[in-house]
Amino acid sequence: MSSTARKYVDNAVQYEQIQKKETITGVRSNRKKPFVTGVNIFQCVVCAIAIIGLSGLSVYHQIEKTELGDQIAKKEIALTNLQKENTLIEEQLQNIYNNIEIAELSQNNFIMGKSENYQTEYICVSCEDSVSRVNTEGQYDIISKIKRMWSRLFA
Repeated sequence: MSSTARKYVDNAVQYEQIQKKETITGVRSNRKKPFVTGVNIFQCVVCAIAIIGLSGLSVYHQIEKTELGDQIAKKEIALTNLQKENTLIEEQLQNIYNNIEIAELSQNNFIMGKSENYQTEYICVSCEDSVSRVNTEGQYDIISKIKRMWSRLFA
């Protein structure tokens, strides 16, 4: 026999001897017996409640996560629809202000022709702006108005 098997047999023999002594003498040995009290039951109940609470919290968290995911998906769909509408509106706006169409509309509907070179006047935007005061004394008198009208008639 191996040493572990021998130890197991020795322990079994000792256990039987202890049980025989207990039954004969009526005295128990120092061996511990399973001890069930209110404290052990309370600990088990608290652990069970904690486990149930944590699993309930996990289920609630998964439900909230799913609902938020659905809301995000709906918002993303709405965003893509709005982006499509935006691009369509931008294309329409570009088509409205197309120079060729404006030229055609002006010629056909408003009887306007293309401007000639002598009709174009260029202004200098890089020059500084200047303001000068015009002498307006005597322009609004009745006598000066009559003089101007007289000179226009016979000029």
